[in-house]
Amino acid sequence: MTVGFDSEVLKSSIQSILSGQGDNQEFLRLLEPAISSSSVLDPRSEQSLSLLMEDIEQRGRLNDFLESVTQDTGPPKFVIGEDGKIICSNGAAKALAGESNPDYVYALGVTRSDFSKFRERLSSKGGKSLLKIDMQSDNGLPLVFTGHYFRRSHYYILESLELKWSDSIELALHDIFRLTPAEREVLLCLARGMQLPEISSYRQSRITTVRQQVKSILQKTGCSSQAQATALAAALGDKGPSDPSDYVGEVNQGRRDLDDALKTNSLTTEGGDRNVQAGHIYRDGRRVGWRAYGHPTGKVALLMHSAYFGAANFDKELTAAYRAGFRIIVVERPGFGLTDEPHFTNATLVTHVKDCEHVLAEHSLQPDVLIGHDYGFVYALAFNQLSSSKVPDILAVSPIPLFQEGSDFSEIPIQQRVFIWAARHSFWLVRVLLRLGHVKARRLGPERWMEMVFEGAESELDIFQSAEGKRIEAESYAFNLAQNSKGHELDLQVCISSDWSGYLTDSEARVSIITGSENQTFSLAMVKALQKQRGDISISAIPTGLTLAVRHPELVYDLAKVLS
Repeated sequence: MTVGFDSEVLKSSIQSILSGQGDNQEFLRLLEPAISSSSVLDPRSEQSLSLLMEDIEQRGRLNDFLESVTQDTGPPKFVIGEDGKIICSNGAAKALAGESNPDYVYALGVTRSDFSKFRERLSSKGGKSLLKIDMQSDNGLPLVFTGHYFRRSHYYILESLELKWSDSIELALHDIFRLTPAEREVLLCLARGMQLPEISSYRQSRITTVRQQVKSILQKTGCSSQAQATALAAALGDKGPSDPSDYVGEVNQGRRDLDDALKTNSLTTEGGDRNVQAGHIYRDGRRVGWRAYGHPTGKVALLMHSAYFGAANFDKELTAAYRAGFRIIVVERPGFGLTDEPHFTNATLVTHVKDCEHVLAEHSLQPDVLIGHDYGFVYALAFNQLSSSKVPDILAVSPIPLFQEGSDFSEIPIQQRVFIWAARHSFWLVRVLLRLGHVKARRLGPERWMEMVFEGAESELDIFQSAEGKRIEAESYAFNLAQNSKGHELDLQVCISSDWSGYLTDSEARVSIITGSENQTFSLAMVKALQKQRGDISISAIPTGLTLAVRHPELVYDLAKVLS
């Protein structure tokens, strides 16, 4: 059965959301006839929506880019319209502008003539140009901005000319030239145009020391003059993205926030000390994020995280894991947090299993039990089948059920139901829905975005009202949007559009389930249907919803303790 739509109405609704004027619920209501009947779109509606994909992706990339600028923690940065209007700026730029909060670049001391010449240089020569602002930088040098023009977006991006190196370049300067940290900083100062007396004052060291460091730099790099060394340093400076249309999210603030947050720290409770560790490794050229917490010498539980929450995010969970005597290892799935997507999207399960094996090997650990939260249940089953580690027990927390033909989705809130329908009938539409979701999530912000996730299931939201709940929500925001929800897309592909029933029926592991009787997304009836696939599955239900793991981590780890 197919369902048709008025293509102009669909187009208008999408454009309204992308511009920030409309609400996502209007678009979902337009799709409701197809969702309710589990029908596919008619060819004409499919074609109409697919033709909008390029526009949606381009606007989405631009929104991502503008968002990254506003959240950028580096040097002052402005995005300027062709008329000189300031579209957005980062924190350093706002501080530079002061309380005046200017609407146009002219209020920053740029004359209309200078801005016009700047535009003409970029128009005739391309590449990047310079624009001088009538202010002084912290080091007393004139404040000069480099500028790029984004032709398709009709924006200019101005970034303060404060040369910096990537961590990889820093490491290379040590590995190749054996430059000390002090020598690298002096070289960077030279590249920024600073003279030796200025470097001496900046570094609070004697000028004779600076001269000796410059001499050492020349000897180590093989440069014949200070000017040659300065040119080498300047050539190593970071380059920004060429255009928002080509922006892939590597500078997305959510990912940087998450990267900054992953620092080893320790916490103390009345149960004793427990270490929370986090970091990343590289496997086959991909970055893989991981976290570890709980009892440092306890039994090992490999936890496959939720679709919305990572792990080690809140004290209650940490305390529960420690007291139950577990060392919890979490490997972030492809597309979530710090873990890059797989080289081939149809190999997500295998990729994650190998990522887990690699992290476990790095820590010399063997899991005693597998824990899977909602979508993570499928990954736990796959690990037990595909890995050489045959773990005897799997604990599923609020697990995703099998969505088969004829399944009744009517009781599921539309916010989740639309993704299930799209994943099963028109998977490319998942990307449209995710893009539209980004617009709304960023409008709500890190401390309110769960209002969108649980729209239609508002009883889940009270857990996020406390100070710790808001922090959990903010970390979840970064964890999911860091890679533009690529992890969510891959989860839908693995767990809903694909048939994973074989991993369940063929598994030799004992499967135990704890779920919420008030779960509106994965209802108790849907979860109990898993027993039709395997009659030996045990199910425990408690009066709560999908956020069971956040509300009652002690129940989860106590049950895991019984199993292991």
